[in-house]
Amino acid sequence: MLESFIKATLAVRAFADDPDQFTKWEKATRLQASLATRLRLTPASRSDPKTIARNLPYDGPRPWARDEEEED
Repeated sequence: MLESFIKATLAVRAFADDPDQFTKWEKATRLQASLATRLRLTPASRSDPKTIARNLPYDGPRPWARDEEEED
């Protein structure tokens, strides 16, 4: 799979300068992105929602508690 990623990267670079090769460049770019994800080279494929602070408990005041404090 790594060899395929390298070949796709080389193809992207080869097709990048020629406007007539746009469709080939586009297909190679999609393949490169897909392989990068499978090889866990992208940030999205390496991160876990639990480790990037998405599921941290909320420690601040509760919205309903603020209303009661403002009325007092």
